[in-house]
Amino acid sequence: MAHLRIFSPQWDFNYEHPPLVKLLIGLFIYLNAHLGHLLNELFTARIPSIISGTLLVIAIYWLGRAPFGRAVALLAALCLAVSPWLVYFGALAYLDMTMTMLITIAYLLLWPAIHQPRLYILSAMLVGLAAACKYTAVLVIPAMVLFVAYYFLLILPRLPVEQRPPFPWRWWTGAIIIAPITFLIADPAIWPNPLRLLKHSFSFEWHHSIDGHLTFIAGQYSLHIPHWAIFYMVFAKMSGFVTIPAACFAIFALIQLLRFHLRKANLSTAEVTRIAFLFIWLVSLLGMFSLLNIVVGTHYLLPMATPIALSGAFAWVTLFRYRRGTLFLPAKKSMPTALAMQTTDTTMPVKPHIDLRAAVVLALLTLFLVGPHLAGLVSVSGVEGYRWYTYNKDLRGRLKFSEAVPDAHSFPYDYLVWPMHLVQRGYSIPAPWSSHIVHVIMGGNTTYCFIMARDLSTIT
Repeated sequence: MAHLRIFSPQWDFNYEHPPLVKLLIGLFIYLNAHLGHLLNELFTARIPSIISGTLLVIAIYWLGRAPFGRAVALLAALCLAVSPWLVYFGALAYLDMTMTMLITIAYLLLWPAIHQPRLYILSAMLVGLAAACKYTAVLVIPAMVLFVAYYFLLILPRLPVEQRPPFPWRWWTGAIIIAPITFLIADPAIWPNPLRLLKHSFSFEWHHSIDGHLTFIAGQYSLHIPHWAIFYMVFAKMSGFVTIPAACFAIFALIQLLRFHLRKANLSTAEVTRIAFLFIWLVSLLGMFSLLNIVVGTHYLLPMATPIALSGAFAWVTLFRYRRGTLFLPAKKSMPTALAMQTTDTTMPVKPHIDLRAAVVLALLTLFLVGPHLAGLVSVSGVEGYRWYTYNKDLRGRLKFSEAVPDAHSFPYDYLVWPMHLVQRGYSIPAPWSSHIVHVIMGGNTTYCFIMARDLSTIT
């Protein structure tokens, strides 16, 4: 890309995913090299994920205040800020954190877009950029369409005529056009022949999903995972103090929406819209991401983290009946003093004071929603969830593991595992071992590493 070699055959590498995040990683490495290698190259490659994870937390609070209230938005943001799941993948050179950040902001923008329809264009652009990071970003589109349709077809007729915003057909049409255009601009890998290469990429994904992808989950290997595995993964990677209330919120929200539409609940349209906004996001993403039956890691499901955290916080706040803005109470008028009676002032200035009950409630909510994640983050290092499972405990009793330095002159081992990224960086497989490959570990068309044996005659 730096040399504008748009027609280079090297775009063919790793056609499972579009190249936007890879280009961002390359850009940071390029800048770091030209600035005198101020940072370690591996850390430099992780910068896009670090920035995206940070922006994600900020966006949850900043954009979540209007629909859900400051308490819910803040608790959800803090919950995810210390989540081992998000922190782990927010510190790796993966595609998912950037994609998750983009589609999360895209959905949250639908709330202010109700009264500022030009934001539909920005939301569509973010979806296009997210799809250029990873194709699974498009799974958020049904939730976005469903909420917009729900609001304009079912909520709007319940509002007084003078309060009904007009249908923004022009902005919707622009959003439908701008999303694919943004994707095409952000995917230079398909510029040489957009239709053929995009078809090739989609075809690969389609056949890849049919054929399956070797997956390890719950101690077993399989080519496809069941659709219910999304619940297993989410419950394993997030605190039960978040996931169980989120499930309760889904039930509560469904009941409230049904009662509203059956005209058996005295709920304001604003409150119903707020509940529907989060309910549609949660349920739709659960349904769409459960269709991914070739998940090879829980990073595939990172977009679920935000609606689950917000739903869990919403459930706790509703349960404790915490009202918006009750932490600080306004100043009360004090009784007149003798000094005041001698002047024109009849009161002494009194600062706003803290509502003790609200402070206790917020402290408890913070303990429930943030505490378990924080405990997992500080107690278990380098793991993507606060629950840690161990398999093949006797492996270290049967094998001794040693680090092999790539540029060493000899490799005195019985087996040698050689990652593909070393080959790509110029460290080819050592000559004596290159003809002793016993297994190649692959994911789709991507080679991860080679396993070689010193003496093939001992392999059974």
